[in-house]
Amino acid sequence: MQQLYQKIMTALVLCILYLATAAQSNTITLKVGDKAPNLVHIQKWVKGTPVPAFEKGKIYLVDISEIGCPGCIKIIPDLKNIADKFRGKVEVIAVYVTGNSKSEFLEKFVEKVGLNYTVAMDMADNTTNTEWGVSAYPTTFIVNQEGRIASYGHSEQELESVLKSGTVTEEVKQELQEDSKNIERKRMIEFDKLLRTQKQDLDLPGRLH
Repeated sequence: MQQLYQKIMTALVLCILYLATAAQSNTITLKVGDKAPNLVHIQKWVKGTPVPAFEKGKIYLVDISEIGCPGCIKIIPDLKNIADKFRGKVEVIAVYVTGNSKSEFLEKFVEKVGLNYTVAMDMADNTTNTEWGVSAYPTTFIVNQEGRIASYGHSEQELESVLKSGTVTEEVKQELQEDSKNIERKRMIEFDKLLRTQKQDLDLPGRLH
């Protein structure tokens, strides 16, 4: 009975994780072209030089994250790679939503994970998170040379495009859209395999389509 319960819970968790991931794409209120809110409501700058305002002529990649979320952990290697590859061209800033947690908690996390970019701690009431209109983590923004939102992504293609023209070109958008479709197809195939495996383990009737 215990094994049956665990298998059922595993199947439910898989469904919840998939739906949660799929729902994250429509949670941002800031639009491309909007002025990026300055990072003035920061409880503490944990690593790097404070960036309360975006300097004209510079490009920033802003990541709004939460320490405990799986996606926020998963994105870290990408951000570290970008920080190294685009050093001197793009400044990476991670703002962590920590609620009432003490700054020492985030400081230990930054040291343990070895973050190589600027890290800030949001206010206890999540003021910065609210100003940026974020309700799902992680959410990334590319801020262009004019201090405006150029994209919600963090891909190298987008960054290269913004470096050249201050915006993400239609060609790059189409390329990323096709990449996204391929990733979604692959994810659906893997998700279907997982569900079928769980169905077989549970010996449930019926077919999965």
